Amino acid sequence: MKLPRVSLWLAASLSLLLVCPLTAQDDGWRTIEFETTEVTSPDVEVSPDGEWLIFTILGHLFRLPVEGGSAEQLTFGPYYDSDPVFSPDGNRVAFVSDRDGTEGNVFVLESATGEITQVTHEPSTGRVNLNPAAGRPTWTPDGRAIVYLRFVREVVPFREEAALVRRVPLSGGEPETLSAPPRLFRSVFYLPDGRLAWTVVEREGPSSTHTTRIEAMSPQGTVSTVRVLSGYADHVVVSPTGDGLYCHCRYPRAYGFSDLLFVPLPGGAEREIVPVSRRSHFAVAADNKSLYLGEDGRLWRIALPDGARKYLSFRARVKLEIQAPTPPPTWAPAAVGSSAAPRSILDPRLSPDGHRLVFGAAGYLWQQRLDGGQAERLTAGSAFERDPAFSPDGRQLAFIRGEYGRDQVRVFDFDSRQMRTLASGPSYWGLSWSPDGQRLVFAERGAPDHRVVALNVKDGKEEKLTETRQLWSGRPHLSADGQSLHFSDGPRSGLLTLYRLRLTEKAQREPVTQLTRHLNTALVSPDGKWLAFQRNTELWVAPLGNEPVREKHIRQLSADGGESFVF
Repeated sequence: MKLPRVSLWLAASLSLLLVCPLTAQDDGWRTIEFETTEVTSPDVEVSPDGEWLIFTILGHLFRLPVEGGSAEQLTFGPYYDSDPVFSPDGNRVAFVSDRDGTEGNVFVLESATGEITQVTHEPSTGRVNLNPAAGRPTWTPDGRAIVYLRFVREVVPFREEAALVRRVPLSGGEPETLSAPPRLFRSVFYLPDGRLAWTVVEREGPSSTHTTRIEAMSPQGTVSTVRVLSGYADHVVVSPTGDGLYCHCRYPRAYGFSDLLFVPLPGGAEREIVPVSRRSHFAVAADNKSLYLGEDGRLWRIALPDGARKYLSFRARVKLEIQAPTPPPTWAPAAVGSSAAPRSILDPRLSPDGHRLVFGAAGYLWQQRLDGGQAERLTAGSAFERDPAFSPDGRQLAFIRGEYGRDQVRVFDFDSRQMRTLASGPSYWGLSWSPDGQRLVFAERGAPDHRVVALNVKDGKEEKLTETRQLWSGRPHLSADGQSLHFSDGPRSGLLTLYRLRLTEKAQREPVTQLTRHLNTALVSPDGKWLAFQRNTELWVAPLGNEPVREKHIRQLSADGGESFVF
């Protein structure tokens, strides 16, 4: 069954107490009803009078007394609603919904009548599952307009989507852009003095930490910095007493660690209220004594300022519109020798004689002779195949085969058409041959650190060459004389460096690169004269000398380098 924009694990986390029979509708959608006492990571909002909570269950808005009890469903239909915000008078709720057919726009719900009106009409960005077209709404203090973020298709570095700050009057008319060009705006709000403020996240490189700049706009349009925070400040709520801000602050390099903080204004030390595990749309009561949020399947009241938790018991009867899925087309693996033409490929590898190309497509390895004909599947079976590597003489092909959570290093002989398995383990990466064809080099998962090993092709014996913190950072490979190992390493979420390790006793790794921006899949040319690497899908090269390669030495070879490359 299809739940619009809702993951199945989210639905599975609910305690279903009563399930009603499915009711068929003419348009293919069905209505189901059930009762629950749990909810996963809801958006939570508290009314100005402190009497009611609005929160979300499976993409719909519900209303609940702040003391708990029976929750009332407010929105219905095959839509996904989120980010509820009460108007200053408490009579309306702005929220984000995809009910207009976009990824999401801002709508307003009249509490007394249940009438819903669309406020923004931003077009789809074409980037489904990143951000809505319009989101993060907040009311102007007079309740006559809504300020929101207009997410744009432009993606700033590191795969994060930028936005514009815009304001739209509820009386009608075109929205006004308040801050341009697009930046990483993540929350908009009004300070106690009436100035519009927002958070904007900044980051210099993939190895650097995030910082968040809190900026405010004067009535004359001048923007000034209020505070700078360490971390990624997402949702922000102004303290009702006007002495600071409550912020949800994430620390991406710390594997999801995040806090709810109190940030005093105009200055002073930040104070942790409570740790949280994920993005939290929380709310603060008007008396500044309670903070409400959803966590671990429950609704919580957090006492301020000490952070003591109290579970809010509730029961909700949920009505959802769902649709039976369209059965996927049947598909079977292509047989060995099949000439079905692949339309998209990975890991192209040219044989040493230049007559044969081997590549990955649809999870399998294929070969194609360059003198004509169609591509054919190389091996049999339904396991996933990757990382093909020709032996120096071109008579054998090594590759990694993955099935049932384990990887195998296999070698295929083109003359005999025979296959051998040389090693088996939880995870391998980056396969290459030694120049003499006697060994295979690859990265092997380990704990706490991974390792780069050399595998003897004749007897399958392994030799550890070095340890590395990065498993998927590139393809470890030997120099042309076989006396040195080249491999990439660095902090688990930081900048990578290409190293050279001479294969002698007690040798120390030597940096080949000293770059200030990231590199990926760094390879040294067979003659040892060139370095090539990727940045995103770009290809960059640099000549190799006695000194480490720096930014001033590199040049872009191609703006479009695909997902993999080889000399």
